[in-house]
Amino acid sequence: MKRGILYVVAAVIVLFGVSAAVTPLRQRARQLAADLKIINADTGDVMSSATYQRFAARREAVTTMRR
Repeated sequence: MKRGILYVVAAVIVLFGVSAAVTPLRQRARQLAADLKIINADTGDVMSSATYQRFAARREAVTTMRR
């Protein structure tokens, strides 16, 4: 009987510890996902944007016409 009570108490302690750890881990995982989304997002770098490519084509056309 005492052994059964000890197992139940140990199980409750383990479950409490796991449940207490899950919430901070979820929060950290969400924050990490948000940070990775920001890092992987388009930074607006002109050199890689479609606008830069379009104007580069225009500059090349102007250079060709000037020749």
